Amino acid sequence: GISLAENYKWSSYDDFFEEEPETDLGIIKNYIDSDKRYKEFIDEGNSNDERTLERITNLPDRDDAWALDTIKRILGVKDAQVLRKYSIRERNEAVSILRSNGLTTKQIRRLTGIRVKDKLCDDYD
Repeated sequence: GISLAENYKWSSYDDFFEEEPETDLGIIKNYIDSDKRYKEFIDEGNSNDERTLERITNLPDRDDAWALDTIKRILGVKDAQVLRKYSIRERNEAVSILRSNGLTTKQIRRLTGIRVKDKLCDDYD
């Protein structure tokens, strides 16, 4: 990374330990409920390993089988690839819903066949 999180000027790292943080930490605190676990997660470095968060938070294994089942259940579709036929607006809505239900961007890309940048889809396949 650029520097240690606690030393980086634009990091929200310190907010996690503040009584009244400037940053909305609701999402991360849903996954990491203690200062100690958060520090462990940050200290491991931002390795982009999606399993790191699962290990620190003791989340259940959210593998592709789980993700595919979630796509079908949440969106009410029989085939995840159907998202390729959605309009860009519909895709972005679906991606936002899937991300809020715990799917990673990589899982969404892999299982739906659509290109996802954060929460927004490109207008091409």
